[in-house]
Amino acid sequence: MNDRTHLAPPPTDTARHEHLADLGLDASARARLRRLGQRLRPHLPEALDRFRHLFIDFSKEHWRKAEVRQTFDFSAIDDDYLERLFAAEFDDTYCASRARIGKAHSAAESTLSAYRSAVAGLRSFLVPLVLDTAPPAQAPSEIDVLERAFDLDLSLVLDAYAESQRRRLESLVDERTRELALSEEHRHGIFEHTTDAILTVDREQRLVGWNRAAQNTFGYAREEILGRPWSVLWRDPDRAASEVDFMARKLDREGSLHNYEIEMRSASGRVVTVICSSARLRDDNGAPAGASMILRNITSTHEFERQIAQAERLAALGILAGEFAHEIGTPLNIIAGRTEILLQSFAEGDPRRSAAETVMRQTGRITDLMKRTLGALRIEQVSDVADCDVEEAVREVLEFLSGQLGRRKIVARLDLLGNLPRAKIFRGSLQQILFNLIHNAVDAMPHGGDLTVTANQARCDALRLEIRDTGIGMEDEVLDHIFEPLYTTKAPGKGTGLGLTIAKRLTEAAGGTILAESASGSGSTFTLELPIER
Repeated sequence: MNDRTHLAPPPTDTARHEHLADLGLDASARARLRRLGQRLRPHLPEALDRFRHLFIDFSKEHWRKAEVRQTFDFSAIDDDYLERLFAAEFDDTYCASRARIGKAHSAAESTLSAYRSAVAGLRSFLVPLVLDTAPPAQAPSEIDVLERAFDLDLSLVLDAYAESQRRRLESLVDERTRELALSEEHRHGIFEHTTDAILTVDREQRLVGWNRAAQNTFGYAREEILGRPWSVLWRDPDRAASEVDFMARKLDREGSLHNYEIEMRSASGRVVTVICSSARLRDDNGAPAGASMILRNITSTHEFERQIAQAERLAALGILAGEFAHEIGTPLNIIAGRTEILLQSFAEGDPRRSAAETVMRQTGRITDLMKRTLGALRIEQVSDVADCDVEEAVREVLEFLSGQLGRRKIVARLDLLGNLPRAKIFRGSLQQILFNLIHNAVDAMPHGGDLTVTANQARCDALRLEIRDTGIGMEDEVLDHIFEPLYTTKAPGKGTGLGLTIAKRLTEAAGGTILAESASGSGSTFTLELPIER
């Protein structure tokens, strides 16, 4: 149960101001949040009730899947939670309430996945209310400030959770390392009854200890795994040797290792993501004798994060489709309607009638292009095959953005190696990545410039794509944060701060990487490496 008498202290004024500054929640943004809260006030009780039910349901579902029994103090969710959020004061009382949530999770030995999912559900409930009640011109900025407020909420909860977990894990590693020196019977009881997997390796990195939780996590019985190198558990055999060597050198240098994330593979082939904390074991003479490791399974947390990333991506596609229909479809309908009226007033043989018919044909062509483009955005949602013709995807995105490039006086150049191999990524995913990167490049060249897209085979198993612009570039301080959710340097209402975050998550979901290089005044280069079919 949550102990409210031992809460982590709320953030200092300096830390709180840094959070607010990082998220762009200045006085003007907070004022918008308060006005939004006043307009949504009649719906807040229902929203809070929905949030509580989602939180409880997600928590129970997570515990059921993990096959563990948990106790959590759901009263940590204050009755005036949303009132405080929309009051936008973000004072000590508010920060302490968020810290209480984070510490309650840590005390219950529970991940934050259920809370994240409940917040995502609360967002889904409130965003349509904002769209229904806000003037159309204000809706994007109000949704943006609402997202920032929820991001602050999650940041404060995560800060408290991470601090509590750090202290708990450090204490746990120190405690269990000391207990290894106690009697064999005592050590065996701790070793076998913990919910975390505990592994012990000798100096040759061979497994010599394997508890019951390890067997449950990885599916290997003790007799079939002991004596084997522990690197056989790693998902990527090619990286295992270098990673194990890195961990051994760190243990030799520092004596312990905390919160090291590893992707492993169970006996059935299922990928298991763990957080590893390790301590060096020494013999009676003080020489290294091996290491003990505590592995906490966080696979379900990663799955929830994947679902959240997918929800953000679908939201971005929805915004794109809405803007597309409004910005192009509405004036196009007006042009077609006026032209049809003109056609009725021109006699056969009148040269003006021929000109009007040309206009009608071209508006129809644009309408077809819109339908094909929106159709392409929908294809990926139902596709099962991660197999993409990279050159075709690049050309389609550039064709879609050709009008915008022309208006900005931007010259697009393609340097594509002939017979490019097909990339192992969904076509719609690559189009979304390219759209976000090129759209950012366009914004960085308000007075025109050059956009160069280069593609070649980087290695036998990877294809490299470079998107290079001659725009205003970025300073190092900006470059360090560009892939963070909701981080944007654009004016309010001009960007959501999700474009590069979505591009990074889609790239990594395909097993690829994305890097950015830039300098102020010298343009920017984004480099993608994507896996290919061998």
